[in-house]
Amino acid sequence: LCLIMCVVLCLLGLPMCTQSGIYVFVLWDTFSVALPLLFIGVAECIVVAWFYDLEKFCEDIEYMTGSQPNIYWKICWKFVSPTLVTVILVASLVKQWYQRRVRGVL
Repeated sequence: LCLIMCVVLCLLGLPMCTQSGIYVFVLWDTFSVALPLLFIGVAECIVVAWFYDLEKFCEDIEYMTGSQPNIYWKICWKFVSPTLVTVILVASLVKQWYQRRVRGVL
């Protein structure tokens, strides 16, 4: 399985090592990476902080490291991070919609 993954990822990376590799990378980055990662980031923040329960998560961290995270991290994980990632996601969606609208695709 490891060998198969290495070969497949190597083959996917080869076009990025050519003269036009930056164009392939920009296409890959623009259309396949940004939005799915933002969706995953929002889902992860919400699931860990709200559904799994932040206190339970902090107890797990205490079990692994020996100390509880301070209040700064708890506030960031519960409120700041989900809000910021959601704002970035919405801004990215609006930007893509606006660019398509300006180009006349819609």
